[in-house]
Amino acid sequence: MVGAAADGINAGMDQEGGGTAAIDQLSAAISSNQTTADAVSTSFRRLMLARIRLGMFDPPTDVSYNSIVYNQTELAFNEMHNKINQRAAEESMTLLKNDKESLPLSLSTIDETDGNNGIHTLGLMGFQSNNAGILSGNYAGSANINNWGMTITDTLTKMMTEGGGVLKQADGCSTVRCPEASDPHGFDEAKEVAKESDAVVILLGLAFDQYCLGFPNGNNDFCEAEGKDRDSIELPSSQKDLVLAARASLGPSKIMIAVMIHGGAVALDDETLDALDAVVDAFYPGPHGAQAIADCLFGVFSPSGRLPVTFYRQTTDLPALDNMDWYPQENVSQGISYRYFQGQVLYPFGHGLSYAEFKYTNFTTINPSLSSSSSSSDPNMSIGPCDVVKMNIDVTNVGSVDSDEVVQCYVKQPHASVPVPQVRLAAFARVHVLKGQTVTVSIEIPPSSHTIVQNKGGDATGNDIYQAGTSVVVEKGTFIVYCGGGQPDYDHGVLSVDVDVVSSSTMDYCKAK
Repeated sequence: MVGAAADGINAGMDQEGGGTAAIDQLSAAISSNQTTADAVSTSFRRLMLARIRLGMFDPPTDVSYNSIVYNQTELAFNEMHNKINQRAAEESMTLLKNDKESLPLSLSTIDETDGNNGIHTLGLMGFQSNNAGILSGNYAGSANINNWGMTITDTLTKMMTEGGGVLKQADGCSTVRCPEASDPHGFDEAKEVAKESDAVVILLGLAFDQYCLGFPNGNNDFCEAEGKDRDSIELPSSQKDLVLAARASLGPSKIMIAVMIHGGAVALDDETLDALDAVVDAFYPGPHGAQAIADCLFGVFSPSGRLPVTFYRQTTDLPALDNMDWYPQENVSQGISYRYFQGQVLYPFGHGLSYAEFKYTNFTTINPSLSSSSSSSDPNMSIGPCDVVKMNIDVTNVGSVDSDEVVQCYVKQPHASVPVPQVRLAAFARVHVLKGQTVTVSIEIPPSSHTIVQNKGGDATGNDIYQAGTSVVVEKGTFIVYCGGGQPDYDHGVLSVDVDVVSSSTMDYCKAK
């Protein structure tokens, strides 16, 4: 602990998060010459300066932040806050699967022309159905005890009733541990709901803190919390059992949709995915999450969320937890994260479907100072090492509904002189495109998106990471920019431009310009 305290101070970490265990060891670290009193004083001064700027030593009435109120009234009536909260929930809805355009659903009593998707009776199951608090995730505060907003059950009941339909609900799994899975009759109520429904929405995922309900020692595949890492990334087997039981009762011709509620990535095996017609990932969507889920399912808006992490197929695709090497290693690891992983993924970083369809055209540079212009039909351009590449790309909504689209631009460096990520996100932009319309999106590719760490900077791990900054270089040579709706190796509509860097420069020099 003494060494950890010294390393933290020496690296410029001014404050230990969550406790004082390391701080209490600083005296011993100074006495043993692992750090200095000057280093500790520097951290202290920076911390106190931040507190002074925040007004923490001033009379409360002199600090404007103290007038900000968050309580039950604010949650219910503050239009600005609620709009932001609702927008965040809607934009986080990520459509992972949608076979045969199973979504959006429609109420048969409202839209008789909508054929297969028109429903009168909707089934809902999952332990999250009546738990509004779980939608906000842990490390979240409520304006008042149990004041977490609407539940999914209440929201879908209201929507179905107003449309002349009926919601039938059964938890199936009463908790994330799903004790019903070990009872031969545990799923009977859920199976009956499925049998009586035109379509079923099944809530799947993970839990935290109070929703873990008796976290056992060892073998944790469902609880994500501080100090409680999961042993596997697969969907808990008991929830898979519920999916298969519900599908058997529902029959093969009716629609079953999974809504995922969780934080960390979850691997769905082929048997589970085959039983599901569509999968919407809501993550932990917040106090307006229930409404966002309902509106997404019924097409009030088109989902436009994109995965911020890679969904791997199985736990064994990943290295051991104590192996922190990102790059692939023969017979050891296929790499970590979308930048380095070389195996087959379940869903890639950046993935997300839409109820609309988009086409990308006219990928061009708009830099007046670059030595040559380029486009997707003339894919060559030259830049200086510190230049920001400014590009335009046209996005056309060729679908039948208005929708947001998230334009993603990635960089590949096939000619780098040292190992580099196989691909990396360089820029992205969210844009709303009306059906039949085209929007021109401007993108900037910064020089930091295609840097390398020269060999003299070490491998940027361990102590070398503190010296690596001087060896971060924009290298002379060619890199490729890809822009579209996802990663270049997964999205078929991506366009590309080759970019030639005419000389090399350190990032320190570029920043100083």
